[in-house]
Amino acid sequence: MEQTSLMDKIKSADDFVQESYERNDWLGKTMLTWYLMKAGHKVNVPKENFGIDMTSTKDGKQFHWEVEMKHNVQWVDAASFPYPTVSFLKRKQKMGDNFWYAILCADTQALLFARASDIFQEKFREDVKVNTKERQGISECYRVPKELCFWKNWKDMM
Repeated sequence: MEQTSLMDKIKSADDFVQESYERNDWLGKTMLTWYLMKAGHKVNVPKENFGIDMTSTKDGKQFHWEVEMKHNVQWVDAASFPYPTVSFLKRKQKMGDNFWYAILCADTQALLFARASDIFQEKFREDVKVNTKERQGISECYRVPKELCFWKNWKDMM
């Protein structure tokens, strides 16, 4: 029987990690759905196609959503977010009118939102070193000033 070493399990910086998806996808989509419904959106979560996570409609406008989970960094609002910028991965880049990204804090369930057109600008692009237990290498990302994001904590959502 062939053994798999720890190094064999580590993916390159931009690779899809099934285990991470399985741990995070349901909670991220559930929390974003709940928030959007509280904000008056009609939400549609399509069958998984690894494209758009969900769509919503409010006041006749359609929105497209990508949701991610953030671990090992705790925040409840912009003031408590410990960095001046928020990182968004290029591999998640999807453009278009009304395309939004939501990041859910795994520890506090606070949400931050940013519009794709605000994120994916050349002036925010950087190559960063990724060194996690699941991924290693160089990845292209966009570091967006946190002032361009919208922040929601549980007090806002109740």
